[in-house]
Amino acid sequence: MSATLAYSTTDGRSQPMSGSDNAALFEQAPPLAVQQWLGLAKPHALNIGRRALLLALVAWLPLFLFAIAQSLWLHADHVTPLLVQVGVHARYLAAVPLLVLAEAWCVPQINTITRHFAESGMVRPNDQSRFTDALSSTRILLQSRSTEVATFVCAYLIVLATILSYQREDLPA
Repeated sequence: MSATLAYSTTDGRSQPMSGSDNAALFEQAPPLAVQQWLGLAKPHALNIGRRALLLALVAWLPLFLFAIAQSLWLHADHVTPLLVQVGVHARYLAAVPLLVLAEAWCVPQINTITRHFAESGMVRPNDQSRFTDALSSTRILLQSRSTEVATFVCAYLIVLATILSYQREDLPA
């Protein structure tokens, strides 16, 4: 049994999904709207490589610049200890870009899996409307500005909680 999936757009219109429309469900996940506003991504050109490189620089470069500033201010070498910290480079120069690059592979896979539920008959005909409603509400949440804001607020709260969980004397100098 094959089912036609549909999702609601933010203006309430129902849009059918074609089989080739791999980006129809999950392409607009947060924080994509901010990235589109900054010109880093467009609806049909996500610029994954450029975004991965830019996010790596945005994550790592401030650490490097602050280490230089701290070295100049305190007249001590704080740059070399940063440069030998393999974990810092692994997180900011490897993990961050890999997470962005993974988006190019994961989004089509998630969409294929979602379509498989309806097209394989795993969703019973009497549950089809509930399944379509779940897809529609997911799509609306993914495009919601409040979801974008909540994503950033949660990220900053996690960082703040991490910082506050350490005693001052446990932090590196």
